Amino acid sequence: MKKENSRKKKMICNAVSCTILLLCFFAVVMTRTTCLASENTGADATAQKSDETYNGDAETAVESEPELWSFEENGTLDIVVNRGVTIYQYTSEAIEPPVVLLYYFNQDDDYDILQENVDYTVAYENNTEVGTGRIIITGMGEYCGEAYAEFTIIEPIEEVKIDSSNFPDDLFRTYVSRNLDSDHNGVLEEEEILNVRDIDLTECYDPLTGAYVKDLTGAEYFVVLEHLCCVARISDGDDLSGLYSVPGLKVKPEIRLV
Repeated sequence: MKKENSRKKKMICNAVSCTILLLCFFAVVMTRTTCLASENTGADATAQKSDETYNGDAETAVESEPELWSFEENGTLDIVVNRGVTIYQYTSEAIEPPVVLLYYFNQDDDYDILQENVDYTVAYENNTEVGTGRIIITGMGEYCGEAYAEFTIIEPIEEVKIDSSNFPDDLFRTYVSRNLDSDHNGVLEEEEILNVRDIDLTECYDPLTGAYVKDLTGAEYFVVLEHLCCVARISDGDDLSGLYSVPGLKVKPEIRLV
C-alpha cells in the first residue's frame, strides 16, 4: 500500500513538472512574438517617418526653386515699340516692329533690359492689312506670363500740296505752311504728315478783321492727328459747318466759341 501511494505521488509530481515546463515554454514563445511584433511596428514607423522626411525634403526643394518674374504681377513691364514708332504704311507684306522690354522690378525704378529668346519670345497678329496690329510678348526662362502692345497700319501716304484746293481757308492754309511744312517747300511729305499729332488754332486769327479759321478742310490729310482745337466766333452770317463737318477727319475738333 505504501509503495502504491508513493508511486501515485511520483506520478503527480511528474505531471505537475510537465505542466510547469509547458507553461514556461508558452510564456517564452508569447514574449518572443510580442518582441517581434514590436520590432516590426517600430520598423514601419521608422520607414513612415523616413518617407515623411523625404516628402518634406521634396516639398522644401520645390519651395526653394527660384520664383518666376511674372509680366502681370511682380513688376512693371515697359514695352518700347521700335523707339516709339507705332504707325506704319500698308505695304501688302507683314510688318513686324522690333521691341525693347524694360522690366522694373522694384519701386526705385531699377530695371533690367530683357533679351529676346532668352527672357521672352515675340509673335505678331493682324500685321499685314490696314488696321491695328498686335504684338504678343511671352515670358520664358526666369519670366512668365504674357504682355501685349499695338501698332497701326495705315493706307499709303501721298504728298499733299499746300494750296487753296486742299486747304481752302486762308488762315488754316497759312498755319499749315508756317508750322507744319518743316522744309517750307509748299508740299506736305510723308514724314511731315506723320509728325502731326496736335493742331492748335486758338491763336490763329486775322488781327485786322478778328476772324478765326472757319473751314478745317485739309485736316483729314493728317492721318495720325489726335487733337484739334480751334476758336469760332458767334456772329451773324458765320457759317461753322466747315468746322463741324470735315469729310475724312477722324478726330473730333474741340471748338471754343467766343
